[in-house]
Amino acid sequence: MSEGTSSKVLPRLLEPRKLVQLGAVFKGIVPGDLLSRLADATVALPQFRAELHFVLGDGGERLMRGKIHGPAVLQCQRCLEPMNYTLSAEFALAVVWDEAQAMSLPKYLDPWIVTEQEADLYQILEEELLLSMPVVAYHEHHCIDSKLLSAGEAVSETSQQSDNPFDVLKQLKKEQSAD
Repeated sequence: MSEGTSSKVLPRLLEPRKLVQLGAVFKGIVPGDLLSRLADATVALPQFRAELHFVLGDGGERLMRGKIHGPAVLQCQRCLEPMNYTLSAEFALAVVWDEAQAMSLPKYLDPWIVTEQEADLYQILEEELLLSMPVVAYHEHHCIDSKLLSAGEAVSETSQQSDNPFDVLKQLKKEQSAD
Protein backbone atom coordinates (compact mmCIF):
# COMPACT_ATOMS: atom_id res chain seq x y z
CA MET A 1 0.00 0.00 0.00
CA SER A 2 1.36 3.38 -0.87
CA GLU A 3 0.06 6.69 0.38
CA GLY A 4 0.25 9.98 -1.50
CA THR A 5 2.99 11.72 -3.36
CA SER A 6 6.08 13.53 -2.21
CA SER A 7 4.30 16.91 -2.07
CA LYS A 8 1.47 15.74 0.20
CA VAL A 9 1.50 16.74 3.87
CA LEU A 10 1.91 13.65 6.05
CA PRO A 11 -0.82 12.93 8.61
CA ARG A 12 0.00 13.93 12.17
CA LEU A 13 -1.88 11.05 13.84
CA LEU A 14 -1.69 7.49 12.58
CA GLU A 15 -1.93 3.88 13.72
CA PRO A 16 1.59 2.46 13.31
CA ARG A 17 0.72 -1.17 14.14
CA LYS A 18 -2.04 -1.22 11.53
CA LEU A 19 0.26 0.43 8.98
CA VAL A 20 2.87 -2.30 9.54
CA GLN A 21 0.24 -4.96 8.76
CA LEU A 22 -0.59 -3.08 5.55
CA GLY A 23 3.07 -2.55 4.60
CA ALA A 24 2.34 1.16 4.14
CA VAL A 25 4.77 3.61 2.59
CA PHE A 26 4.43 7.35 3.09
CA LYS A 27 6.28 10.06 1.20
CA GLY A 28 5.50 13.65 1.93
CA ILE A 29 6.06 16.86 3.77
CA VAL A 30 6.17 17.70 7.46
CA PRO A 31 5.51 21.43 8.05
CA GLY A 32 8.29 23.00 10.12
CA ASP A 33 5.90 25.35 11.91
CA LEU A 34 4.23 22.33 13.57
CA LEU A 35 7.49 21.19 15.21
CA SER A 36 7.53 23.58 18.17
CA ARG A 37 10.52 22.19 20.08
CA LEU A 38 12.65 22.17 16.94
CA ALA A 39 11.44 25.69 16.13
CA ASP A 40 12.67 26.83 19.55
CA ALA A 41 16.15 25.47 18.76
CA THR A 42 16.41 27.14 15.34
CA VAL A 43 15.98 30.53 13.69
CA ALA A 44 13.69 29.26 10.90
CA LEU A 45 12.22 25.96 9.67
CA PRO A 46 10.41 25.82 6.32
CA GLN A 47 9.38 22.17 5.83
CA PHE A 48 10.89 18.71 5.77
CA ARG A 49 10.59 15.85 3.31
CA ALA A 50 10.06 12.41 4.77
CA GLU A 51 9.87 8.88 3.47
CA LEU A 52 8.50 6.23 5.84
CA HIS A 53 8.20 2.46 5.45
CA PHE A 54 6.13 0.43 7.90
CA VAL A 55 7.45 -3.15 7.83
CA LEU A 56 7.90 -6.29 9.90
CA GLY A 57 11.48 -6.82 11.07
CA ASP A 58 13.43 -10.08 10.88
CA GLY A 59 12.58 -10.82 14.51
CA GLY A 60 8.89 -9.99 14.07
CA GLU A 61 9.27 -6.42 15.32
CA ARG A 62 6.89 -3.81 13.97
CA LEU A 63 9.17 -1.21 12.41
CA MET A 64 8.96 2.25 10.99
CA ARG A 65 12.05 2.80 8.84
CA GLY A 66 12.60 6.09 7.21
CA LYS A 67 14.45 9.27 6.59
CA ILE A 68 13.64 12.92 6.94
CA HIS A 69 15.57 15.95 5.74
CA GLY A 70 15.16 19.61 5.08
CA PRO A 71 16.65 23.05 5.45
CA ALA A 72 16.90 24.92 8.72
CA VAL A 73 18.40 28.22 9.74
CA LEU A 74 20.53 27.93 12.88
CA GLN A 75 22.40 30.58 14.85
CA CYS A 76 26.18 30.45 14.40
CA GLN A 77 27.80 30.22 17.82
CA ARG A 78 30.86 32.20 16.66
CA CYS A 79 29.30 35.27 15.08
CA LEU A 80 25.69 34.81 16.31
CA GLU A 81 24.40 35.36 12.76
CA PRO A 82 21.93 33.03 10.98
CA MET A 83 23.37 30.18 8.94
CA ASN A 84 21.82 27.65 6.59
CA TYR A 85 22.04 24.02 7.62
CA THR A 86 20.42 20.83 6.34
CA LEU A 87 18.94 18.65 9.05
CA SER A 88 18.81 14.99 8.09
CA ALA A 89 18.01 11.79 9.95
CA GLU A 90 17.68 8.12 9.05
CA PHE A 91 16.05 5.79 11.54
CA ALA A 92 14.65 2.35 12.26
CA LEU A 93 12.15 2.48 15.12
CA ALA A 94 10.42 -0.52 16.65
CA VAL A 95 6.84 0.18 17.70
CA VAL A 96 6.38 -1.15 21.24
CA TRP A 97 3.69 -0.87 23.91
CA ASP A 98 5.89 -0.13 26.95
CA GLU A 99 9.38 0.14 28.46
CA ALA A 100 9.58 -3.62 29.10
CA GLN A 101 9.18 -4.34 25.39
CA ALA A 102 11.65 -1.57 24.59
CA MET A 103 14.29 -3.18 26.82
CA SER A 104 13.98 -6.49 24.98
CA LEU A 105 14.72 -5.00 21.53
CA PRO A 106 17.96 -5.70 19.70
CA LYS A 107 20.53 -2.94 20.27
CA TYR A 108 20.40 -1.76 16.65
CA LEU A 109 16.73 -0.76 17.03
CA ASP A 110 15.43 2.28 18.86
CA PRO A 111 12.01 2.02 20.50
CA TRP A 112 8.97 4.08 19.65
CA ILE A 113 6.71 3.62 22.66
CA VAL A 114 3.10 3.86 21.51
CA THR A 115 0.70 3.15 24.37
CA GLU A 116 -2.49 3.81 22.39
CA GLN A 117 -3.64 2.74 18.94
CA GLU A 118 -2.85 6.17 17.49
CA ALA A 119 0.49 7.94 17.69
CA ASP A 120 1.77 11.43 16.92
CA LEU A 121 4.03 11.02 13.89
CA TYR A 122 5.29 14.61 14.01
CA GLN A 123 6.47 14.17 17.60
CA ILE A 124 8.70 11.19 16.80
CA LEU A 125 10.03 12.79 13.60
CA GLU A 126 10.80 15.94 15.58
CA GLU A 127 12.76 13.80 18.09
CA GLU A 128 14.85 12.35 15.27
CA LEU A 129 15.57 15.81 13.86
CA LEU A 130 16.53 17.16 17.29
CA LEU A 131 18.98 14.28 17.68
CA SER A 132 20.51 15.11 14.29
CA MET A 133 21.24 18.73 15.18
CA PRO A 134 24.88 19.69 15.64
CA VAL A 135 26.04 20.12 19.23
CA VAL A 136 27.52 23.50 18.28
CA ALA A 137 26.47 25.20 15.05
CA TYR A 138 29.00 27.40 13.28
CA HIS A 139 29.83 28.52 9.76
CA GLU A 140 32.34 26.42 7.80
CA HIS A 141 34.34 29.56 7.04
CA HIS A 142 35.88 31.88 9.63
CA CYS A 143 33.01 34.25 10.12
CA ILE A 144 34.70 36.62 12.56
CA ASP A 145 37.98 38.51 12.47
CA SER A 146 40.73 36.40 14.08
CA LYS A 147 41.96 39.50 15.96
CA LEU A 148 38.76 39.35 17.97
CA LEU A 149 39.60 35.86 19.20
CA SER A 150 42.46 37.00 21.44
CA ALA A 151 42.13 39.05 24.60
CA GLY A 152 44.81 40.76 26.64
CA GLU A 153 48.53 40.50 26.12
CA ALA A 154 50.52 37.35 25.51
CA VAL A 155 51.85 35.74 28.67
CA SER A 156 55.58 35.02 28.74
CA GLU A 157 57.03 31.81 30.13
CA THR A 158 58.63 33.53 33.14
CA SER A 159 55.39 35.17 34.23
CA GLN A 160 53.57 31.83 34.01
CA GLN A 161 55.70 30.42 36.81
CA SER A 162 54.00 31.38 40.04
CA ASP A 163 55.20 31.25 43.59
CA ASN A 164 54.47 28.09 45.44
CA PRO A 165 51.52 28.81 47.75
CA PHE A 166 53.15 26.63 50.41
CA ASP A 167 56.22 28.90 50.52
CA VAL A 168 54.34 31.10 53.03
CA LEU A 169 53.78 28.09 55.29
CA LYS A 170 57.41 27.07 54.88
CA GLN A 171 58.53 30.53 55.95
CA LEU A 172 56.20 30.48 59.00
CA LYS A 173 57.53 27.07 60.02
CA LYS A 174 61.12 28.37 59.82
CA GLU A 175 60.20 31.36 61.99
CA GLN A 176 58.54 29.10 64.59
CA SER A 177 61.52 26.72 64.80
CA ALA A 178 63.90 29.67 65.17
CA ASP A 179 61.96 30.82 68.26
